[in-house]
Parts: sequence; structure tokens; C-alpha cells
Amino acid sequence: MVNSVNRSGLLRGIKVVEFGQFVAGPHTALLLSSLGAEVIKVERPHTGDGGRGIGFLDKSGLSGFFTQQNCGKKSISVDLKHPEGLKAVSSLCVKSDIIVENFRPGSMERIGLDYEKLSKIHPGLIMCSISAYGQSGPYSNRPGFGPLVEALGGVTELTGEPNSGPVQTRYMIADNIAADKAVGAICASLFDRTRTGKGQYIDISLLDCIVEGDEATLQHYLWSNGEIKLTRRGKTDDTVVPFGIFQVTDRHIAIHCATNENWAKLCKATQRNDWLLDERFSSLENRRINRDVVYRSINEWFSKKTDAFETVKYLQQNGVPCELAKRVDEVAKDPQIIARNMFVEKEIPGVGKRKIVNVAYKIKPSKASISGSPPSLGEHTELILSDLGYSKKRIKELYSDGVVFSY
Repeated sequence: MVNSVNRSGLLRGIKVVEFGQFVAGPHTALLLSSLGAEVIKVERPHTGDGGRGIGFLDKSGLSGFFTQQNCGKKSISVDLKHPEGLKAVSSLCVKSDIIVENFRPGSMERIGLDYEKLSKIHPGLIMCSISAYGQSGPYSNRPGFGPLVEALGGVTELTGEPNSGPVQTRYMIADNIAADKAVGAICASLFDRTRTGKGQYIDISLLDCIVEGDEATLQHYLWSNGEIKLTRRGKTDDTVVPFGIFQVTDRHIAIHCATNENWAKLCKATQRNDWLLDERFSSLENRRINRDVVYRSINEWFSKKTDAFETVKYLQQNGVPCELAKRVDEVAKDPQIIARNMFVEKEIPGVGKRKIVNVAYKIKPSKASISGSPPSLGEHTELILSDLGYSKKRIKELYSDGVVFSY
């Protein structure tokens, strides 16, 4: 079955070859696909992308994790160690616009599909390499995954209670940031190619992305000449006050008052108008210095409330920036998220209708959305080889010789 994919997006007519596994590479290609690009996923025979076997597995054996990252793509399964397999994929690469890969640095060169080699044949080719630590530097050859990079980059040091040890999060921070950075760089390269006719080589490091995203914490350290070393803040912040998580019965509410205007509205809503004339709380810096007093009073106010939902409603009606800290089941039913079309229902072959998370792009008059279904391993091998000029007889021989594979 050939995926039914909308190719009317901003990247219509652009062909992407993806050598991706798990998250960063596949998600980058998924975003490009949602913008209208044709994505061909190159996978190993028999096992394919390692993401096929992890995450929530439907009774059919299909991975929800794989489905989320690979809808709308075509799959060709090829043995790249076989000369004929490498030849076919090389031909595919030089007839494409973009290559996305997230293998360990040096892998594409060892295979014989490095940018230097391919760009000599196709000068307009754009290749984006995504790796844990980047293509250069002393850590470049380490095996790495998002959670490891988040630990190295200080994310775990900033997560949890002040007196606890480092804490991991289920949120795939590094991979998702890297994918977004990659798409931005790829689109900029496509634009430059319209002026120069030349492609670019893009080196995206998950670690670089984590460091860039942590500029606030690092800025404190760098600008204070190492005196300020921010760490886990727990439920309340010590730089922007008041900012934190507060408890009402068995639920929690997040508030963030980053301006004097926000602060004034909180004071009025919590019947602390006297604080508006109190020099201790007249500025963000003064509130930071006197944060223990601020947080003690706010916690006391919240402790007298019995309904978190009504409390959030009351604060929001009074202009206080706040939200209920929602659970995953509540997020899946949230009316704002649903109104923004962040869940799409798809008919998955052999599985039935399933909802998956949509991409965040909202573009008018063009559209961006996940479309199509996830490919079975090697599902489009014959179609792709035919487009490359292979005869039916030759394709049959490649199958017989184990060069290509499909379920």
C-alpha cells in the first residue's frame, strides 16, 4: 500500500532520504514530511529502525512509538554492506534534495555515503547529520542518547527538589529540540540553494541544543564569574518570584508572575493589597530577596482552598497567570489542545483507527500535518527501485540475493 500523503505543503516537490533511528532523525524527517516533502526511509533488512520494537506495542506488533515518528514515509529496506545495495541507495541520494541521518559520526563515511563524496556528484545536495555530541570534539565518537546528553548538559541537575539528586524526565527534550533546529537549518539551506545552487552540510548536536536552551542558567554562572551556580529549584523559583507549583488538596497549580503587573494582580486576588505599598516587594529583585515571606503567604492562601479547578478559574478571572498542573489523561482531553488539532486520528493498516500527536506547525494558507500511515519494513522497496530505473527482473534478482527486503 502506497501512503496517501498530502504533497501540497510548502516543501512539495522536495525529496528527503532518511537514515534514521528512534527519535531525532525520524522526527526531523517527519516534520519535513508534514510540510509536504516526500520522505524515503532507508532501513536495515529484517529489523529496520530500532524504534519499531519499542514503546507501546499494539497486539498486531506495531509500535505506537514508531507510528508517531514515521507516518507518511516510504520505506526501502536495503543491505548497505552489499555493493548492489549501496549502489542503489547512492543513486537514490544523488537524486534527492536532502539527506537526514542520525548515525554515530563517521558511519556515513564508512558506508560510502558521506557528504563530501555525494556532493561532488550532486552539488545542490543538503545533508543534515544529527548526533549526540556532534561531528567534532573529544566526545564525538561516544554512543549517546537524549537522556544521556540531558544529564551531561545539566538538565537533570536542574530537575527535582533542592535536596534530592538529579532527576530524569520522560519528556524527550534533547531529541525534539535537535529536530526543530535541524528543520530550521535545512529550510534555510534550501532557501540559500535557490540563490547559489549549492547545498550545505549541517552538523546538529543534541548537546549543543541542550546548552543553547539552558542559556538562562549558564548566563547566571558566566556573568557572575562563577559565583552563581543555579541548581534544582523544586516547586518554587528563586530568581523570578513568585513562580512555582502550589498545592490545593490533592492537585497542584502553577503560577508565574514575571512582571510587576502580574504581581499586583496576584496581590489583589489573594487579598494582600498591603503588599503593593511594601518596599520589600516593590521590584522583582526585592521579591527575590524576600521570597521566603512571599512563598509562605501564598502557600497559606492556597492551603485554605478546597477546589483546585475553582481556584484556577478564580485566579485567571483576576488576571493572574496560572494553570492547573494537568495529568496525561487531562492533557489528552484538553479543549485548547484539541481545538489546535494537536491530535489526529488515523486509519492504521492492520490496527484500525488510532490517535497520534500532530506537529505544532500552523501555517496559512498552506497546511502542515502528519499524514499517511507508518510504512511496513521495506514496503516501498520495489516502487523506489522502479523509480530509479530498475527493471522488474532486476528487482526480483535483488530480492533473491538478499540485497533488498520487505515484509
